Order: sequence, then C-alpha cells, then structure tokens
Amino acid sequence: MIVAPANEAISYIAKQYHIEPRINSPYVGEPRPELDDAWESLLANTNIRLSQKDMEALDRDEGIALPDGGYLGIINAYHELHCIKRLHHALYPSHYFPNLSAKEQKMNLMHSEHCLDTLRQGIMCHGDTSLLTLKWVPWTKIPLANFSAPHQCVNWKKLDGWAGEHSVPRIFEKDYVVHPTLGPSFGGNGSAHLGVAVDQS
Repeated sequence: MIVAPANEAISYIAKQYHIEPRINSPYVGEPRPELDDAWESLLANTNIRLSQKDMEALDRDEGIALPDGGYLGIINAYHELHCIKRLHHALYPSHYFPNLSAKEQKMNLMHSEHCLDTLRQGIMCHGDTSLLTLKWVPWTKIPLANFSAPHQCVNWKKLDGWAGEHSVPRIFEKDYVVHPTLGPSFGGNGSAHLGVAVDQS
C-alpha cells in the first residue's frame, strides 16, 4: 500500500450513487450562495499538517514548513474535489471569472485542462468495477443506463474527520505561509482551501 498518513482513517462502505436525469444536489446548478457554501464546507479540510516522519516516509527532502510546526500537505481526494468545483465554475464563467484579461483566460483554461486530466487519471487509478445495466424506456430509442448498482466507497465522513483533526485553518492568514524570496503567499482574505498554481512561465 502507498505510504500515506490518512490510511489509518480508511474504511469502506457499500453505497448507492444518486444519479437521476434531474439532478438534485447542493453541488451543481446555477451559482447561488447555498452552492458556494456547500463546496466551501466540503473542501474545508483540504490543507493538512504533515509531520517530519510523514515527510521522511514520503522520501521528500523539500516542503513548506509551517511556522507552528509540521509541513503543509493536501490529501489528493480533496484536490480532485477542487477540480470538480473548478469545472463547475467553468460552466458559469461570467459569474465566477468575470472581466479576465486574455492572459488570465488562457491561465484559466490551463487550470481547467489540468483538472480534467487530474480527474481522468483519478478515475483510471481507482477503477470502480461496479456494473451498470441498461434498460428500455418509452420516450427514447436510446438505451438508458441504470445507475443503481452498489459501489465500494471510502467512508468519507471518517476520512474527512481525520483531515479535520490535521487541518491547517490558518493557511490564508497574512505572514503564515511566506515564500522564501517573494514574501507572504496570501493576504488574509482567501477561501478555506488552496487552489492549484499553474506555471506561468
């Protein structure tokens, strides 16, 4: 098994996906405060504190040391969730990305492409082998998928609880994370989780 401190929080449960033609989910649909709040809550434990022992187990000789001990880290599942949120934002650019310059639009597209390929690799990595069947319905001659198969799922509540116990809620405080030559990384007014920086060179 891959070395990861959160492995101690992993257990599996059988779960049905809720996939209906008309989606009723707090995470999709038109931009609205309730949707943004739902995503903010889901991603609240993105940034976690890793120990020196964790870094050594990962064979990492570099990292961002936190001023009150440990190193900054992110569990990849949260990165993948960030990517889904990001792609949802890309569906509503006039709301989430208004008045971007041509360069900013290009960077935004690169970020979305990064997220698409991250999710592709994640799906292929996890390889959910649950089976879908198909059925006939009276309103279309194209077979309709039956998504009601059970899936073997990580107990997200348990994993998110572990991440919460190791979270770094001060990440966006001014002078908490400071680049060694460029100065403070954040100005104290960010959201509760990091995005993904894309090389702008």
